Amino acid sequence: MSNLFIKNVRTWTPTGFKTQDIELHNENTESPLEIDGTGKYWLPPLVELFADFKEPGLEHIYSLHEGAEAMLSGGFGSVILDPNTHPVADQQEVIQWIQTQTQKLELDIYPCGALTKDQKGVHLAEMSSMQSEGAQFFSNGVRPMPTAPILRSVFEYAKQLDVELMVFPWQQDICGSGLVHEDSLSSILGLQGWPSAAERISVMTALELAELTGVKLHLRQLTLASSIELVERYQKKGVKVSFDVNPAHIHRNNEHLLKLDVNDKIIPPLRGIKDQLEVYELFQQGRIPILSSQHRPVLPEFKNEAFGDSKPGNLSLELCLPNFIQISDDKEKILNQFIISHSHNPSIKLGKKSAFEIKGSYAGFLWDPESVQEVNAGTFAGNVDNSNELGNILKWKVEAAYLNNSFKMPIK
Repeated sequence: MSNLFIKNVRTWTPTGFKTQDIELHNENTESPLEIDGTGKYWLPPLVELFADFKEPGLEHIYSLHEGAEAMLSGGFGSVILDPNTHPVADQQEVIQWIQTQTQKLELDIYPCGALTKDQKGVHLAEMSSMQSEGAQFFSNGVRPMPTAPILRSVFEYAKQLDVELMVFPWQQDICGSGLVHEDSLSSILGLQGWPSAAERISVMTALELAELTGVKLHLRQLTLASSIELVERYQKKGVKVSFDVNPAHIHRNNEHLLKLDVNDKIIPPLRGIKDQLEVYELFQQGRIPILSSQHRPVLPEFKNEAFGDSKPGNLSLELCLPNFIQISDDKEKILNQFIISHSHNPSIKLGKKSAFEIKGSYAGFLWDPESVQEVNAGTFAGNVDNSNELGNILKWKVEAAYLNNSFKMPIK
């Protein structure tokens, strides 16, 4: 083992950026290595709270290994998996299998248990046995929330176990077959709308039950300023609730749907421009503590159909930072906010001692803000390319990663 020096690099700290030299131990070589970091950034690993890696059962679409490749390419060190695999992660054997597979990887990949058996919203899943195998979080994934009586039982069970629930707040009976945000544009497009009220009603239901039961609740993928303000109101009342927002709902709106790009079909849908600007304003105010990008691979044959028939989902891990940083000319300000909400704060939720941590050891990524990449199918891991950035040219690229006491370069 020798020392590795990254000289004169812009480094993120909880108080902002500063230029400094970084010294690391490197098991890759016995000779000292020095890298000129001038103009580059040393950033903590990003954290994703909602990633669909398909395994077990659908590894022909995407695998845990391909998910790990996407993580490294995009500067991510930790993800929480979607429990809606095949079979659903609703029993200890599935959690045990995922733990065995992910232990072989150099990244923190956390299994997530289902709320109900087969996510059908009828019978409670075996949360206790899944917790014994290492599941810390439980979720409905992108499936509808169970009905209020079942959800209350889930919350009471989770409270007894002292686990955190990550609930995506939407209800089938309100949203119906909605495909896009419900407004005048959905009428123009001739597509079934997904009303804003559906989110607020579901958020209120979850908040009231959280207050009643005392469970630890995290609400996923909020899209409306009114939903966020509702959560803030319950936080002030002492309810143990947090939330996240998809970056797509900060920098995109439903006017992008005029192109009928099937890669803009996501759940929940892109909202109207007024909603987007309101959420962006809250982000600028520091009132969105966690971002979660919902990495969801979809095979090309399920995205080449008409918009209404295509499966929802967008790839986010590889291009999350380069995509988001475009929204402001003040790159360091927006980058700092991004790191706080997509690394620092979710790292705390995962119980990490520092944002610069993977598998309990120091880790970080070296980014080149001037490195240019043309987004094409080769940009992404696996056999999927369902990204709304296809054909675009983006700056900011991971140049190398430091994890497990080794410096790894280059990253795809």
